[in-house]
Amino acid sequence: MRFNVSIIPNSKIEKIEALDENSFRVKVRAKPIEGEANRALIRLLSDYFHAPKSSIRIIQGFNSKFKVIEII
Repeated sequence: MRFNVSIIPNSKIEKIEALDENSFRVKVRAKPIEGEANRALIRLLSDYFHAPKSSIRIIQGFNSKFKVIEII
């Protein structure tokens, strides 16, 4: 399963908003330094989809706010 994610780092709350069936907006408290926000994103998506963290990968946009995520 692949979908698009718009991430908002350094937020006051951590939250996942479904924009449509293939797009999400995710707010994380972590700062976008040395992959902290990406790790927080994977942790939140793991909880949201009840999937192990090892099955969630960032396909595109590792250094961008707009990412393509794959869950295998």
